[in-house]
Amino acid sequence: MTRTALFPKPIIAIGLSLALLTTAAPGFTAESDGIQWVHSLEAAKTQAKAENKLIFMDVYAEWCGPCKIMARDTFPDPTVIKALENYVSVKIDADKAPEITRQYRILGVPTLFVLTADGAPLHQESGSLPPEGILALLETAKVRLEKITALEKEVHMAPDNVSKAVELARMYTDTGRAADAVTLLESTQPKIESVSQSTKGDFMFALGLAYLLDRAYDKGVQTLEQFVEAQPAHAESERAKDLIPRGKVFDAMARVDKGEYDQAAKILTQLTKTSTEPQITRFAENMLAQLEVLGKPAPDWDVTWVGEQSPSPQTLKGKVVALAFVEPEGGQSVEIAQKLQALKQEHGGEGLETVAIVSSLDGAQAADAANVRTWIEENSLTCPVAIDGQGRSTLERYKGQRTPWFVLIGRDGVVHYLGTFDEGEVRRKLTSLLGVEAPA
Repeated sequence: MTRTALFPKPIIAIGLSLALLTTAAPGFTAESDGIQWVHSLEAAKTQAKAENKLIFMDVYAEWCGPCKIMARDTFPDPTVIKALENYVSVKIDADKAPEITRQYRILGVPTLFVLTADGAPLHQESGSLPPEGILALLETAKVRLEKITALEKEVHMAPDNVSKAVELARMYTDTGRAADAVTLLESTQPKIESVSQSTKGDFMFALGLAYLLDRAYDKGVQTLEQFVEAQPAHAESERAKDLIPRGKVFDAMARVDKGEYDQAAKILTQLTKTSTEPQITRFAENMLAQLEVLGKPAPDWDVTWVGEQSPSPQTLKGKVVALAFVEPEGGQSVEIAQKLQALKQEHGGEGLETVAIVSSLDGAQAADAANVRTWIEENSLTCPVAIDGQGRSTLERYKGQRTPWFVLIGRDGVVHYLGTFDEGEVRRKLTSLLGVEAPA
């Protein structure tokens, strides 16, 4: 399922990746800067708790030019080395830790964080920072922590003060602690009847936002709709109206992930009728198109095979199938083909089969078999490779919007994943599918 970032700032902090705009700087040596780096977030959390410290986290990539610049110019700076002595410093390779990039919603590298010992973010910055930028990041996080600590004391001393509870909840959501915000606000909810209308509105908006960020999308949407209806003139009313359709989109996506396709379709159909935002309407329409395939038997393949192997959805029943539509001229197709190879090597013994179909987005004509054969040999591909009929007829059956386009088919012959290749999500879904026995 294709993912799109729909929440605006500051709900998801969007870091602009400079990595694609900067040439690689020489001399990237992660361990030669004088900082005692840890390379596991779990290990950093354990150490931070034992030493009563905060965590400084640098999420980087080996290919990232700005990351290399920071390794050369920023981290060896004596003021930075001295400041980070008071932190547990962890360096995470984004390409090797997709679970962390998902958890912290990292959209570009480098992204730098200050975390609590439990891993809750206090502050983050994206892009290459000079030494003074690192010091400013640490100071901002320190101020935020002090404010949170002070508010927690105030709320503890005056549990009936709804305004203070709302203020603390907002600090929690701003620092990635949505679950804590929900817990606090739900415990405060019985006390809101005695407060002013303005404070009640503040509370309802904060609770709706916390639900959304805690992925309780249905509760978030319902709370925000009640808030807009009850207080249309509130200062946050327009923002709530903006969040409601986005919450519905994420609710639908979450239901698709759980296989609740009919419920997802109802939400998306309503959005196509009520949304006034073209982006959301198009997204809902695209997802509805995908739901014509998701959860249903895999469509047949109209292809010409290059080589002796000629599988089909019928002959592969009982296996889990990873299917990639590729376009050899496209920059990502080689990478996806290599991902297929790696997945087969890793999970072939568990019943995974991989297939690549060469398709053309413009559908002008089918690929030339000789060129495809050369591409296969150049990349040492061993999985079955086929050429799409009429250029893209099979891609269209699988609602392909671009290439590469990735599909997972379960042992039951049903499509369970459809969209661009998200490694973390693919591996999560693949683990689930491989754990299911073949139907009798």
